[in-house]
Amino acid sequence: MDKPKRKPLRLPGYDYSQNGAYFVTICTKDRAPIFGHLVGGGLRAAPHVALTSIGAAVEQAIGTIPEINPGVECNIYCVMPDHVHLMIVLTGRHGGRPLPEIMKRFKSYTDHLYREASGAPLWQRGYYEHVIRNQADFYSAAEYIHTNPARRLEQQTNTP
Repeated sequence: MDKPKRKPLRLPGYDYSQNGAYFVTICTKDRAPIFGHLVGGGLRAAPHVALTSIGAAVEQAIGTIPEINPGVECNIYCVMPDHVHLMIVLTGRHGGRPLPEIMKRFKSYTDHLYREASGAPLWQRGYYEHVIRNQADFYSAAEYIHTNPARRLEQQTNTP
């Protein structure tokens, strides 16, 4: 019996090692909400994710992306309960390491941390990425990342 063919995740012929910005989303295996839970949204606190220990470890690993990959910036990100949004920027100093390799290293490292504790895989196969094409696209993606907890909390409170 033939398995269904998966749709390619990357743009055909695109050079993912070139300088530029990429909006990346990685989902947990089976969209399990293991990174934390949404809190806030009242008068005292803006909506945010209260991270679990694995959520905090993933956030800490995001901070090491530029250290491990010189010339790669990742200053805009959001760890949600069941996924992570990242803005990855490859600068002229990044040495040509392509985005798929950077993401593979990040996912492999964090998956290893999680498997040691739980014995289960952390991530779904692959990841979603959007090539940022201009300044307006950059600002739109950055706003989406920053406002994701508030939107998700609003969705949860408005769901019957």
